[in-house]
Amino acid sequence: MILLLISSDFIRSRYCQKVELAEAIKRHETGSARVVPIILRSCRWQIVPFGEELLGKLQALPQPLKPVKSWTDQDEAFTSIVEGLEGIIEELRRQTPKPEPKAQKLAESVSVAEAAEQQPPTATEPEPIIEPLPVRPAPQPRRAEPEDDLRSEKGIDYRKLWDLLKAGLWKEADQETADQMLKAMDKKSWGDVYSDDLLSFPCANLLTIDGLWVKYSQGRFGFSVQKEIYVRCGAKLDGKYPANEIWEKFCDTVGWCLGGSYIPYSAVTSNTSAPQGHLPGVRLCVDASSRFSPSLTSRLAECKR
Repeated sequence: MILLLISSDFIRSRYCQKVELAEAIKRHETGSARVVPIILRSCRWQIVPFGEELLGKLQALPQPLKPVKSWTDQDEAFTSIVEGLEGIIEELRRQTPKPEPKAQKLAESVSVAEAAEQQPPTATEPEPIIEPLPVRPAPQPRRAEPEDDLRSEKGIDYRKLWDLLKAGLWKEADQETADQMLKAMDKKSWGDVYSDDLLSFPCANLLTIDGLWVKYSQGRFGFSVQKEIYVRCGAKLDGKYPANEIWEKFCDTVGWCLGGSYIPYSAVTSNTSAPQGHLPGVRLCVDASSRFSPSLTSRLAECKR
Protein backbone atom coordinates (compact mmCIF):
# COMPACT_ATOMS: atom_id res chain seq x y z
CA MET A 1 0.00 0.00 0.00
CA ILE A 2 1.30 3.45 -0.95
CA LEU A 3 0.11 6.49 1.01
CA LEU A 4 0.33 9.87 -0.74
CA LEU A 5 0.47 12.70 1.82
CA ILE A 6 -1.34 15.38 -0.16
CA SER A 7 -0.71 19.09 0.29
CA SER A 8 0.15 22.03 -1.93
CA ASP A 9 3.83 21.30 -1.25
CA PHE A 10 3.39 17.77 -2.60
CA ILE A 11 1.70 19.05 -5.75
CA ARG A 12 4.34 21.74 -6.37
CA SER A 13 7.31 19.44 -5.77
CA ARG A 14 8.80 18.30 -9.07
CA TYR A 15 10.59 15.49 -7.25
CA CYS A 16 7.33 14.18 -5.80
CA GLN A 17 5.62 14.43 -9.19
CA LYS A 18 8.36 12.97 -11.38
CA VAL A 19 9.83 10.37 -9.03
CA GLU A 20 7.52 9.40 -6.18
CA LEU A 21 4.16 9.81 -7.95
CA ALA A 22 5.52 8.18 -11.11
CA GLU A 23 6.50 5.08 -9.11
CA ALA A 24 3.08 5.03 -7.41
CA ILE A 25 1.33 5.18 -10.81
CA LYS A 26 3.50 2.36 -12.14
CA ARG A 27 2.74 0.06 -9.22
CA HIS A 28 -0.94 1.01 -9.20
CA GLU A 29 -1.33 0.16 -12.89
CA THR A 30 0.41 -3.20 -12.50
CA GLY A 31 -1.76 -4.03 -9.50
CA SER A 32 1.24 -4.51 -7.22
CA ALA A 33 0.16 -1.77 -4.80
CA ARG A 34 -2.95 0.09 -3.66
CA VAL A 35 -2.52 3.88 -3.71
CA VAL A 36 -4.40 5.89 -1.08
CA PRO A 37 -4.26 9.72 -0.99
CA ILE A 38 -4.20 11.18 2.54
CA ILE A 39 -5.44 14.78 2.32
CA LEU A 40 -3.46 16.86 4.82
CA ARG A 41 -4.10 20.41 3.61
CA SER A 42 -6.57 22.04 1.26
CA CYS A 43 -5.48 22.02 -2.39
CA ARG A 44 -6.82 21.04 -5.81
CA TRP A 45 -5.49 17.52 -5.56
CA GLN A 46 -8.46 16.00 -7.42
CA ILE A 47 -7.23 17.33 -10.80
CA VAL A 48 -3.66 16.06 -10.50
CA PRO A 49 -3.02 13.56 -13.34
CA PHE A 50 -2.64 9.98 -12.17
CA GLY A 51 -1.74 7.81 -15.13
CA GLU A 52 -4.67 7.90 -17.53
CA GLU A 53 -7.01 9.12 -14.78
CA LEU A 54 -7.07 11.86 -12.16
CA LEU A 55 -5.97 11.53 -8.55
CA GLY A 56 -9.52 12.39 -7.50
CA LYS A 57 -10.71 9.01 -8.81
CA LEU A 58 -8.89 7.21 -5.99
CA GLN A 59 -10.39 6.45 -2.61
CA ALA A 60 -8.97 9.12 -0.32
CA LEU A 61 -8.91 9.61 3.44
CA PRO A 62 -9.99 10.86 5.96
CA GLN A 63 -13.74 10.37 5.68
CA PRO A 64 -15.80 12.50 5.50
CA LEU A 65 -13.42 13.80 2.88
CA LYS A 66 -11.91 17.05 4.07
CA PRO A 67 -8.28 17.98 4.79
CA VAL A 68 -6.89 16.96 8.17
CA LYS A 69 -6.05 20.58 8.92
CA SER A 70 -9.72 21.54 8.48
CA TRP A 71 -10.96 19.15 11.17
CA THR A 72 -11.85 20.75 14.48
CA ASP A 73 -10.33 17.77 16.27
CA GLN A 74 -7.39 16.48 14.24
CA ASP A 75 -7.21 13.37 16.42
CA GLU A 76 -10.58 12.40 14.97
CA ALA A 77 -9.19 12.94 11.48
CA PHE A 78 -6.27 10.60 12.09
CA THR A 79 -8.57 8.06 13.72
CA SER A 80 -10.70 8.16 10.58
CA ILE A 81 -7.57 7.59 8.47
CA VAL A 82 -6.56 4.56 10.56
CA GLU A 83 -10.06 3.08 10.37
CA GLY A 84 -10.17 3.68 6.63
CA LEU A 85 -6.81 1.97 6.13
CA GLU A 86 -7.96 -0.98 8.23
CA GLY A 87 -11.01 -1.29 5.98
CA ILE A 88 -8.87 -1.22 2.84
CA ILE A 89 -6.52 -3.85 4.28
CA GLU A 90 -9.48 -6.09 5.10
CA GLU A 91 -10.84 -5.59 1.58
CA LEU A 92 -7.48 -6.59 0.09
CA ARG A 93 -7.42 -9.69 2.28
CA ARG A 94 -10.84 -10.75 1.04
CA GLN A 95 -9.70 -10.33 -2.55
CA THR A 96 -6.70 -12.59 -2.02
CA PRO A 97 -7.57 -16.18 -3.10
CA LYS A 98 -7.47 -18.64 -0.22
CA PRO A 99 -5.19 -21.67 -0.57
CA GLU A 100 -6.93 -25.01 -1.06
CA PRO A 101 -7.26 -26.88 2.27
CA LYS A 102 -4.73 -29.66 2.76
CA ALA A 103 -7.43 -32.15 3.79
CA GLN A 104 -9.26 -31.70 0.49
CA LYS A 105 -6.05 -32.17 -1.47
CA LEU A 106 -5.28 -35.34 0.50
CA ALA A 107 -8.77 -36.76 -0.15
CA GLU A 108 -8.43 -36.13 -3.87
CA SER A 109 -5.04 -37.85 -3.89
CA VAL A 110 -6.48 -40.91 -2.12
CA SER A 111 -9.39 -41.10 -4.59
CA VAL A 112 -7.02 -41.04 -7.53
CA ALA A 113 -4.89 -43.77 -5.96
CA GLU A 114 -7.93 -46.00 -5.27
CA ALA A 115 -9.18 -45.59 -8.82
CA ALA A 116 -5.81 -46.64 -10.13
CA GLU A 117 -5.83 -49.79 -7.98
CA GLN A 118 -9.26 -50.83 -9.33
CA GLN A 119 -8.09 -50.84 -12.94
CA PRO A 120 -7.46 -54.40 -14.27
CA PRO A 121 -3.82 -55.20 -14.81
CA THR A 122 -2.69 -55.06 -18.41
CA ALA A 123 0.18 -56.83 -20.01
CA THR A 124 2.97 -54.47 -20.66
CA GLU A 125 6.24 -54.85 -22.39
CA PRO A 126 9.33 -54.24 -20.36
CA GLU A 127 10.33 -50.64 -20.59
CA PRO A 128 13.62 -49.99 -22.30
CA ILE A 129 16.42 -48.96 -20.07
CA ILE A 130 17.27 -45.35 -20.72
CA GLU A 131 20.54 -44.06 -19.48
CA PRO A 132 20.03 -40.81 -17.61
CA LEU A 133 21.53 -37.76 -19.23
CA PRO A 134 24.37 -36.17 -17.34
CA VAL A 135 23.12 -33.46 -15.06
CA ARG A 136 24.57 -30.12 -15.94
CA PRO A 137 24.79 -27.46 -13.29
CA ALA A 138 22.22 -24.73 -13.73
CA PRO A 139 23.72 -21.55 -15.13
CA GLN A 140 24.30 -18.97 -12.46
CA PRO A 141 22.39 -15.72 -12.99
CA ARG A 142 24.60 -12.86 -13.99
CA ARG A 143 24.96 -10.28 -11.32
CA ALA A 144 23.28 -7.06 -12.33
CA GLU A 145 25.79 -4.28 -12.76
CA PRO A 146 24.87 -0.87 -11.38
CA GLU A 147 23.75 1.59 -14.00
CA ASP A 148 26.23 4.17 -12.74
CA ASP A 149 29.31 4.16 -10.56
CA LEU A 150 28.24 5.63 -7.21
CA ARG A 151 31.48 5.10 -5.30
CA SER A 152 32.17 7.11 -2.17
CA GLU A 153 35.12 7.22 0.20
CA LYS A 154 32.84 8.47 2.97
CA GLY A 155 29.98 6.00 2.69
CA ILE A 156 27.65 8.62 1.20
CA ASP A 157 24.58 7.41 -0.68
CA TYR A 158 24.29 9.22 -4.00
CA ARG A 159 21.07 7.54 -5.14
CA LYS A 160 18.94 10.63 -4.48
CA LEU A 161 21.29 12.76 -6.59
CA TRP A 162 21.14 10.05 -9.24
CA ASP A 163 17.32 10.11 -9.22
CA LEU A 164 17.19 13.91 -9.43
CA LEU A 165 19.60 14.10 -12.35
CA LYS A 166 17.86 11.29 -14.23
CA ALA A 167 14.58 13.20 -13.81
CA GLY A 168 16.18 16.45 -15.04
CA LEU A 169 15.54 18.26 -11.75
CA TRP A 170 18.65 20.40 -12.08
CA LYS A 171 18.14 22.95 -9.32
CA GLU A 172 17.17 20.29 -6.79
CA ALA A 173 20.22 18.28 -7.85
CA ASP A 174 22.42 21.36 -7.36
CA GLN A 175 21.18 21.72 -3.78
CA GLU A 176 21.63 17.98 -3.17
CA THR A 177 25.18 18.23 -4.52
CA ALA A 178 25.98 21.05 -2.11
CA ASP A 179 24.54 19.10 0.83
CA GLN A 180 26.38 15.88 0.00
CA MET A 181 29.68 17.70 -0.51
CA LEU A 182 29.38 19.14 2.99
CA LYS A 183 28.90 15.61 4.34
CA ALA A 184 31.99 14.42 2.49
CA MET A 185 34.02 17.18 4.16
CA ASP A 186 32.35 16.76 7.59
CA LYS A 187 31.18 20.37 7.49
CA LYS A 188 27.88 21.86 8.61
CA SER A 189 27.80 24.88 6.29
CA TRP A 190 29.72 26.30 3.37
CA GLY A 191 30.78 29.17 5.58
CA ASP A 192 33.01 26.64 7.35
CA VAL A 193 34.66 25.46 4.12
CA TYR A 194 38.14 26.67 3.20
CA SER A 195 40.36 26.16 0.19
CA ASP A 196 42.31 23.37 1.91
CA ASP A 197 39.06 21.44 2.43
CA LEU A 198 38.32 21.55 -1.29
CA LEU A 199 41.90 20.79 -2.27
CA SER A 200 41.67 17.56 -0.25
CA PHE A 201 38.10 16.64 -1.26
CA PRO A 202 37.72 12.81 -1.56
CA CYS A 203 38.48 11.85 -5.16
CA ALA A 204 35.96 9.01 -5.38
CA ASN A 205 33.15 11.31 -4.27
CA LEU A 206 34.20 14.12 -6.59
CA LEU A 207 34.43 11.82 -9.61
CA THR A 208 31.05 10.25 -8.80
CA ILE A 209 29.30 13.62 -8.57
CA ASP A 210 31.00 14.94 -11.70
CA GLY A 211 30.29 11.78 -13.68
CA LEU A 212 26.57 11.88 -12.88
CA TRP A 213 26.25 15.54 -13.84
CA VAL A 214 28.13 15.14 -17.11
CA LYS A 215 26.22 12.00 -18.12
CA TYR A 216 22.67 13.16 -17.44
CA SER A 217 23.20 16.69 -18.80
CA GLN A 218 24.77 15.18 -21.92
CA GLY A 219 27.99 17.05 -21.32
CA ARG A 220 26.44 20.43 -20.58
CA PHE A 221 26.94 20.54 -16.81
CA GLY A 222 29.56 19.15 -14.44
CA PHE A 223 32.75 20.10 -12.62
CA SER A 224 34.91 18.85 -15.48
CA VAL A 225 32.95 21.06 -17.90
CA GLN A 226 33.60 24.03 -15.61
CA LYS A 227 37.28 23.10 -15.42
CA GLU A 228 37.68 23.34 -19.18
CA ILE A 229 35.92 26.72 -19.25
CA TYR A 230 38.04 27.92 -16.32
CA VAL A 231 41.24 27.07 -18.19
CA ARG A 232 39.97 28.68 -21.41
CA CYS A 233 39.40 31.88 -19.46
CA GLY A 234 43.12 31.94 -18.68
CA ALA A 235 43.20 30.38 -15.21
CA LYS A 236 45.77 27.88 -13.98
CA LEU A 237 44.88 24.70 -12.11
CA ASP A 238 47.03 25.58 -9.11
CA GLY A 239 44.26 26.01 -6.55
CA LYS A 240 44.91 29.73 -6.24
CA TYR A 241 42.55 32.61 -6.92
CA PRO A 242 43.29 33.97 -10.41
CA ALA A 243 43.41 37.58 -11.48
CA ASN A 244 40.12 39.42 -11.02
CA GLU A 245 39.51 39.75 -14.75
CA ILE A 246 39.94 35.98 -15.22
CA TRP A 247 37.57 35.15 -12.39
CA GLU A 248 34.97 37.65 -13.61
CA LYS A 249 35.24 36.28 -17.15
CA PHE A 250 34.70 32.74 -15.86
CA CYS A 251 31.69 33.74 -13.73
CA ASP A 252 30.13 35.61 -16.64
CA THR A 253 30.72 32.66 -18.99
CA VAL A 254 28.99 30.11 -16.75
CA GLY A 255 26.25 32.55 -15.77
CA TRP A 256 27.08 32.89 -12.09
CA CYS A 257 27.47 36.67 -12.22
CA LEU A 258 25.41 39.47 -13.64
CA GLY A 259 26.66 43.03 -13.80
CA GLY A 260 29.71 42.19 -11.71
CA SER A 261 27.69 40.62 -8.87
CA TYR A 262 26.80 37.04 -8.02
CA ILE A 263 23.27 36.12 -9.04
CA PRO A 264 20.79 35.31 -6.26
CA TYR A 265 20.00 31.62 -5.99
CA SER A 266 16.41 32.35 -7.01
CA ALA A 267 17.74 33.45 -10.41
CA VAL A 268 19.36 30.10 -11.22
CA THR A 269 18.43 28.80 -14.66
CA SER A 270 17.25 25.29 -13.88
CA ASN A 271 17.09 23.82 -17.38
CA THR A 272 19.45 22.93 -20.20
CA SER A 273 19.09 26.37 -21.77
CA ALA A 274 21.44 27.63 -19.04
CA PRO A 275 25.00 28.52 -20.08
CA GLN A 276 27.38 25.60 -20.37
CA GLY A 277 28.95 24.88 -16.99
CA HIS A 278 26.20 26.75 -15.11
CA LEU A 279 25.65 23.74 -12.86
CA PRO A 280 26.52 22.32 -10.43
CA GLY A 281 27.92 24.84 -8.02
CA VAL A 282 25.63 27.85 -8.11
CA ARG A 283 24.58 27.03 -4.56
CA LEU A 284 28.21 26.45 -3.64
CA CYS A 285 29.47 29.58 -5.35
CA VAL A 286 26.91 31.76 -3.59
CA ASP A 287 27.95 30.36 -0.21
CA ALA A 288 31.67 29.78 -0.70
CA SER A 289 32.39 32.63 -3.13
CA SER A 290 35.69 32.49 -4.99
CA ARG A 291 37.07 29.61 -2.90
CA PHE A 292 34.98 27.14 -4.84
CA SER A 293 36.13 26.85 -8.45
CA PRO A 294 39.88 27.56 -8.12
CA SER A 295 40.27 24.86 -5.48
CA LEU A 296 37.83 22.31 -6.83
CA THR A 297 39.00 22.47 -10.45
CA SER A 298 42.55 21.91 -9.25
CA ARG A 299 41.43 18.95 -7.12
CA LEU A 300 39.50 17.45 -10.02
CA ALA A 301 42.57 17.63 -12.24
CA GLU A 302 44.56 15.76 -9.57
CA CYS A 303 41.86 13.10 -9.15
CA LYS A 304 41.78 12.39 -12.88
CA ARG A 305 45.51 11.82 -13.20
